[in-house]
Amino acid sequence: MGDHDQEPVIQSLTEGTSASSAVEVGLVAAWRGDHIKSDVALTGKIMPDGQIESVDALVVKAEAATRARFKTLLVPRGQLYTADWDLSQLATRWNINVIEVATLEEAYTLMTTSGR
Repeated sequence: MGDHDQEPVIQSLTEGTSASSAVEVGLVAAWRGDHIKSDVALTGKIMPDGQIESVDALVVKAEAATRARFKTLLVPRGQLYTADWDLSQLATRWNINVIEVATLEEAYTLMTTSGR
């Protein structure tokens, strides 16, 4: 696949409030001078208190992260297993590590390396 073929996948990971936590991690990393790991993706709605809230269409986002060759996907706590899906089984089949996070601080620790 060429770069153009990957564009819709990347866009689907970064639209709407689902991307707010990833945007926040990026902003803090830039301010602190830290580096974002290129193989970790994050989805979740960031709240004013730093909590990461649940999002919709998580299976679609996990599949998109897999196609975009991320090794790890961080998802809101409590969304690994729902009545609609078992993300751990899909993650095993798709060879992607899925980790639940509850806060911006947890996500930041897993997504960054020190640039200082």
